Amino acid sequence: MITSKDKVCLILNSFNDQHDKLKFTEYEKDQCLNFLDLLVINKDNIIILNWYIKRRSWIDIIKIFIIL
Repeated sequence: MITSKDKVCLILNSFNDQHDKLKFTEYEKDQCLNFLDLLVINKDNIIILNWYIKRRSWIDIIKIFIIL
């Protein structure tokens, strides 16, 4: 979700009111935001998405096919 900085607290509170055991936090450093395997970068108001992809060896892929 992309929003202005003045609305972040409002949205965060709304998310956190949905469930007692599930709480969201907000953290931003150097115009970057990490979320799961995704790094969102704001560079001169251009959004850049950088996905982390774990490298797999051929043996891992063969194991997956054998299991399936």
